[in-house]
Amino acid sequence: MKKNCTTFLCVGLIIILFSGCTTASIESGESNNVKGPYNRMFILINGSPRADKFIEGFAEKIKQAITERGTNTEVHVEGRLSLETQKEIDDKINAHKADVVLVIKQTEALVDGRLGFGTGKGSMAGAFDLKLFDKKEKRPIWRANMKAYGEYGISMAIEKTTKKFIALLEQDKIIRYK
Repeated sequence: MKKNCTTFLCVGLIIILFSGCTTASIESGESNNVKGPYNRMFILINGSPRADKFIEGFAEKIKQAITERGTNTEVHVEGRLSLETQKEIDDKINAHKADVVLVIKQTEALVDGRLGFGTGKGSMAGAFDLKLFDKKEKRPIWRANMKAYGEYGISMAIEKTTKKFIALLEQDKIIRYK
């Protein structure tokens, strides 16, 4: 019994330490133009080359979470060296018959090389600008800023960021509550 208790405490301490080094924050501005929850959403993500693993995992998780809440969702990650034209992207949005388009653009990337945790490349952080467009509008109807930081692992950063991202979309009535 004592061995099980010691093991449980050690595992708990490790989880607490690791989760303290992975954070996410997101905040949105006020918008009276959001008329959701929406039925169909197209998400376009543009990230930096250093954030490829985070972006791939985040794209998969948010698509799953938003779909589970009743919004038919398509996610397109725009590659750094993509030769797609704006017309080709617009054609994908039109083919999906999206009510709204959410553009997620990475605005900042940080790798702290002094710390050698995880992949040996140091701490990873990113800031993202989010803009939601009604398909008929020419300007954003909702905007948010998101920051993700994962010193000890991308998967934990993806989980925390996705959780906060989805909670904000629910709160701002862009998607339904689960």
